[in-house]
Amino acid sequence: MSLLGGCITSTFPGDMQAVQPVSKTPRVGNVYLIRGWGGMFSWGIDELAGELRENGVSAHVYQHDQRDQLARTLAEKYRGVHNPEPLCIVAHSAGSDDALYIAGECAKAGVTIDLLVTLDNVDATVVPGNVRYCYNYWLPGTFGESNFLRGLPMEKDAGSHGTVININLAGEGRDLCEPNPSHITLDKDTKLRPRLVEHVLAACPDRRMANHDLAQPARLSSAPDHR
Repeated sequence: MSLLGGCITSTFPGDMQAVQPVSKTPRVGNVYLIRGWGGMFSWGIDELAGELRENGVSAHVYQHDQRDQLARTLAEKYRGVHNPEPLCIVAHSAGSDDALYIAGECAKAGVTIDLLVTLDNVDATVVPGNVRYCYNYWLPGTFGESNFLRGLPMEKDAGSHGTVININLAGEGRDLCEPNPSHITLDKDTKLRPRLVEHVLAACPDRRMANHDLAQPARLSSAPDHR
């Protein structure tokens, strides 16, 4: 554990045994959350996971350097499973790039990602065709073409039938977050977080009413930038 900015942060690796296509929580589905580079500044991801658990969702946090292992484990555990519960990924910063890589590896195994929520991806921008819904919250960089502390809009892979919604938090989405958002604060933004939770709850319905089909994601109050 480390102390940063007055908040306790976890840099322990996530548990691969928690990767399962089923859950026992009040809501169906599993959410895999990925921290940014080094796991040092994405403690808001842990807070989001805790809030999802409080809402009855199975949620587990993984580190940036677990990308390859998490991709392999998801592919192995979900491959060939009939009617799996919703598979959701939420990620911040370099973890968002990891999420796109993981989705691509899952695509090779025939595994669908029901929901992908990314916060300020760094370099990767193409959403694989096995992702049903992607919400990408991003901020333009302030260092020219540098990938330092920036986000980017995403686009669907060729032939994809999924939905990708880009929300520029310095543009049409400026009212969705706290004033003066930045790359290192998006995961901790208390105004934006309820919207992230809303996306997940739409994808992971109450077990008593679930039919294992992805519910219609919550719509934005401001017009999103569709890509």
